[in-house]
Amino acid sequence: MKRLFLILILTFSFHSLTKADDIRDFEIEGFSVGDSLLDYYSEAEINSKYKNYHYSSKKYYQIGIEKNINQYELVTIHLKNKDKRYIIHNIGGVIEFKNRDKKKCENQMEIIKDSIVKNLKLRADFDEGNLSWDRTGKSKFKRYSFLMPSTNKYNLSVICQFWDVNTPFSHLLKTSINSEDFSFFLINEAYK
Repeated sequence: MKRLFLILILTFSFHSLTKADDIRDFEIEGFSVGDSLLDYYSEAEINSKYKNYHYSSKKYYQIGIEKNINQYELVTIHLKNKDKRYIIHNIGGVIEFKNRDKKKCENQMEIIKDSIVKNLKLRADFDEGNLSWDRTGKSKFKRYSFLMPSTNKYNLSVICQFWDVNTPFSHLLKTSINSEDFSFFLINEAYK
């Protein structure tokens, strides 16, 4: 299967991308949705990573990868709980803004959005609001979601998360790819 690289380079632009028909055609740091993480790591290596359960449902968990990546500071991967095949359902490339530079995050998000729209011919829909994990309502986000023509679903997004100064988190820029199952989970199950 043809793989298209969805990577964030130092100038935060995209190279040599053509229109993709399937979310599995995208990669972040070499990982693709639908691949088995066993193609990259042994089961022991996967199980040695900290499992983070972010949601009210424990259907999926997240692990982080910080070694052998080039374009991002961190790659996050969501796997289905108890899946012995370790199929990747979400990949996120993360860059942290420890200085809380909101404008820089927004500018870089716009560059990524423009590159996706221009090179992949995908429609970008914008939304913003409160980050649900901060119960104070003080942390905000701005996001572009991209409609995949083959599924008519939003499985690709770029988001700036602006965490309140009273939280332990910095501002983040994240490019994210979801499987259809994971997108359905986020909308219908994750926060119930």
